[in-house]
Amino acid sequence: MLLWKVVAIPPRLAPPRLPPPNPFGAQGMELFPDRSHIRLKSHVDGLFLSAEEDGWGVSLAARRASINTAWQVHRVQRDGKSYVLLHSAAYGRYLVLWPQPGRHRLTLGVYMSSGQEDVLWEAIRAGTDGMVRLRHGRHKLYLNTGADQGTGRR
Repeated sequence: MLLWKVVAIPPRLAPPRLPPPNPFGAQGMELFPDRSHIRLKSHVDGLFLSAEEDGWGVSLAARRASINTAWQVHRVQRDGKSYVLLHSAAYGRYLVLWPQPGRHRLTLGVYMSSGQEDVLWEAIRAGTDGMVRLRHGRHKLYLNTGADQGTGRR
């Protein structure tokens, strides 16, 4: 299971915002303030989670300065739990886990309804220095390297 370093992208011409208090106490969620922009850097190889040029795929990329590696955080509450939705700054779609027979695939998708579950991610703190594990809210699979999640780990 892969650890991700949350790298905040400072807003232009705006004062820094403090993360909102988390009433549900989920460790790691404080690193994802609502409406902030972040990059997710792999702890293993230093690559960034990136939207692919086709506007639908997701992969790892070395270019930090690319808009494809920027994600806007949207926070939602469902059934007493706090979740993160990651909105691609490049293509305006959300990071989703798409189930396929025998495996799951990371892709960019459209957020169409408040009951949609394929866009929900939980942040779980893993040590210090902004390290988190991202776990899918419904399937409980961890976000690992590459777009193909295989059978994933629970």
